[in-house]
Amino acid sequence: MKRKIVVGILVIILIALGVLAYLFINSIKEDQAITAEKAKKIVSSYEKFDKSINDFASLRETIYKKREETFLEDFAKTVDEWNKRAKDYEAAIEAVEKNSEFLKKNCNVRFADVNVNGKCTTFKANYEAAVNYYLNDVESYNKMAKQYNDWVTNNKYSYGKLNDLSKTIYKDYIDVDEDGEFFGKGEEVESVKEEKASDSKGEQTDDKQ
Repeated sequence: MKRKIVVGILVIILIALGVLAYLFINSIKEDQAITAEKAKKIVSSYEKFDKSINDFASLRETIYKKREETFLEDFAKTVDEWNKRAKDYEAAIEAVEKNSEFLKKNCNVRFADVNVNGKCTTFKANYEAAVNYYLNDVESYNKMAKQYNDWVTNNKYSYGKLNDLSKTIYKDYIDVDEDGEFFGKGEEVESVKEEKASDSKGEQTDDKQ
């Protein structure tokens, strides 16, 4: 009788161990499936993020190039264009932020796929750079806008005014990879050139109202 009881207990234990092993293996498979799906989503999310980064960088390059070629009175003739450009630039950094949401939440662990890890590393570097570049550009662009707007006001011109860039996402610089550095912070941009405006002062004075 006792032997049957012992055998029965052993059978129950073996069944319980079998169930636990099944649940454990099944849990591992589920985790692997979730991780694989997450890795796949990271790759597709990175493609959207990368496009928004390229669009942001292209627009930023255009703005810098245009600024280098523009004197004060040139802004007076193209105020609407510049205000649209500023709005487009704000929209560009907002697109970067929107397309970074999944990556920010899921690029905080290591994956078995080195390709996924590489995309996460590149994402962190590019995201940090874009946000910090934009914050720096806000300061330099608004300084330029103030310079132009003061020129219009002080000379009592009837030209339109430049709108400021807004800090649409972050109010301060970020360090995504927590390496103690803030990549993109502190880039200096020269103020708008005034020489042409000075040379054509007489011409501009005629436009006062």
